[in-house]
Amino acid sequence: MRAQLLKMVLDLLLQRFGQADRVPDGATEAAGQVLDDLFEGSAYLNADTRLDLQVRLERALRERGL
Repeated sequence: MRAQLLKMVLDLLLQRFGQADRVPDGATEAAGQVLDDLFEGSAYLNADTRLDLQVRLERALRERGL
């Protein structure tokens, strides 16, 4: 499950920034925090997981001005 969540986060970052070398450090830190939060909770992989992950990641990126 963790590998699938990590892949989802990486896919979302690539969609947002285009290429891996364009992803700023703050974005990877935000993604790490989102994953930590999900891993601490009881994250289930279902149809809503990707949307939830995307919303959390977008919020974390906005908080960091990215």
